Amino acid sequence: MKKLFVSYIFLSLFFVANAQEKIRVTTHFDSVDSAIKEEYYVLADNKDIIDGDYKSYYKSGKLKTQGKFEKGNMVGKYVKYYESGALETEGMFIDGKRQGKFIEYYENGKKKIEYAYQDDKKEGEVLAFDFGGKIIQKGTYRNDMLQDSFFTYYEDAKIRTIALFKDNELHGIVKEFYPNGNLKKSITYVKHVQHGKEITYYENGNPQIEVNYVNGELSTDSLRNFFDNGVMELEVLRDNDRFNKFKTFNRNGKKISEGRVMMKNKEGFLSYSNTTQALAFLGAVLHGEVKTYYDNGNIKAELRYSQGKKSGKNLYYYENGEKKEQIDYSNDEKDRKIKRFYPNGELESEIQYKDNTPVGTWEFFYPNKQLKYKETYIEGKVEGTKITYYEDGKIASEETFIKGRLNGLVKTFYPSGKPKAEIPYIRGTINGIVKNFYENGKLQSTGRQINNTKVGKWNYYNEQGKLEKTENWKRGEATEVKTF
Repeated sequence: MKKLFVSYIFLSLFFVANAQEKIRVTTHFDSVDSAIKEEYYVLADNKDIIDGDYKSYYKSGKLKTQGKFEKGNMVGKYVKYYESGALETEGMFIDGKRQGKFIEYYENGKKKIEYAYQDDKKEGEVLAFDFGGKIIQKGTYRNDMLQDSFFTYYEDAKIRTIALFKDNELHGIVKEFYPNGNLKKSITYVKHVQHGKEITYYENGNPQIEVNYVNGELSTDSLRNFFDNGVMELEVLRDNDRFNKFKTFNRNGKKISEGRVMMKNKEGFLSYSNTTQALAFLGAVLHGEVKTYYDNGNIKAELRYSQGKKSGKNLYYYENGEKKEQIDYSNDEKDRKIKRFYPNGELESEIQYKDNTPVGTWEFFYPNKQLKYKETYIEGKVEGTKITYYEDGKIASEETFIKGRLNGLVKTFYPSGKPKAEIPYIRGTINGIVKNFYENGKLQSTGRQINNTKVGKWNYYNEQGKLEKTENWKRGEATEVKTF
């Protein structure tokens, strides 16, 4: 008896005495004492065949679905409810197949989806609605597959997208529109795979990006980007199997750069958005000669790349055409010799790096060719005596460096050549007696500094050499000041 009870713990059967000899079946969620899950009838001589009314329930006891079976096939009206009791779905069955209109509802009672069946296959128009009852999608089924145009809509009923389907696959041009009705994007599909031209538009109707796809892959044979005024900003065209040529333009259509690239990251193009990124678009690697231009058409730079790294002589120009800078690169840009020029063509400076570290003697000049100063680098740090000159050739300062730090007495001079200051340094900080002079040679001020901080007594004089003020410094503050 116990074994029999266990066998039927999830299913209780009740015999119904009628002419058709049916068995009433009640199933439960957990046990015979729990909430009812289903109620239906089966044929007495074949318990696998449902025949008669059918109901299913939520655990709460609320009705979930209701329908009717005839010898295993659902017939007549079928309904499904939310647990709240609101209608969720309704439709008709004939001989176990869905026939005619089916409607799905939101819980608020508004239509959600409306479609039709013919012999259990979707056939005809399908409509989808928002919570307020407005149509948001519309399409057509034939033989259970989407065919022809499929529409989506904005809240104001304006078309948002139009997609073409063939046998349930995107096939043809998909168009997306702005709320104002202007075309936003046009994409071509062949058998559900993007193949052909894709164009993105600004809201004013002008093209923004134009690319081509081949069998789902972005093709680099032709890529174009435009300003919102319709002027082309970037054009990339296939050069050969490894390289592409590119050109960039300003908003007025003037060419601002051109060159060759090796394509690395094709998808990067779709996020390219402004000319300042022109030489980094697509994750492309620049290779060969690249030229950039000023708005007046004059050359701005002549650059040379080898697989993304500058190599050899690279030239930059002023807008008047005069050479501005020359950089000779090697060792993956880590070694470089740099010459900079004034607009009059005269050399401004000449410096050098080795493994990105300053090396050799650096020289700086005035526009009249007069040396401004020299400094020598050893192991990346300034070493030795550095003399700075005024434009007329007179000495402006004398400094001594040891391993990049000032050491010894630093002397500065007025343009007349007269002493201006004497400042003692030890390992990069001022330590010792500091003297400042008037141009007439008279002492202006003097005192001691330790680690760049004034200490002790400081005296200040007028241009005639008469003492005017004294200060006593302690812990970085003037604790006593006297004037005379």
